Amino acid sequence: MFFIGAPSVEMNSPLVVLKGWKEIAKYLGAGVRSVQRYERAGTLPIRRPTGQSRGAVFATKSELDTWVHASSLKDAFTGKPTCAQNHDVAFGAFKTVLAEHRRLRQEMQTDKEKLGMAVELLHATLVVVQEECARKLERPSTVTFSASETITWNRGT
Repeated sequence: MFFIGAPSVEMNSPLVVLKGWKEIAKYLGAGVRSVQRYERAGTLPIRRPTGQSRGAVFATKSELDTWVHASSLKDAFTGKPTCAQNHDVAFGAFKTVLAEHRRLRQEMQTDKEKLGMAVELLHATLVVVQEECARKLERPSTVTFSASETITWNRGT
């Protein structure tokens, strides 16, 4: 990640010059394009030979160290989660989803069993109703239309 491994600031360190984008990027632990982007933004302490606005660049380690420690970006990147922290978060989320999946699977199994018992009860009830209807159709029934007339009829014929 960005700035990981950048050495701490030492005031009495000898002047060490880094030449070129690759050396500077490697020292900061960043990509060349990222370092160039910060230089364009005017925040990175990069120097060029006199009279050149493009081409060769150089920087001192002590200036880069000071920039890293003074930069507000340092705090943003220092607080950035590492791969291990991201892995722990992802693994924790996976475990939570897996536990929810198991709970829902168990709930579905329970509901399936309840539904099976309800279907069996409905089937038994229908059999009883069907038998009751068949018995009623076999014997004559009396139907009353009004208070004065009563009719007897056989439903099966």
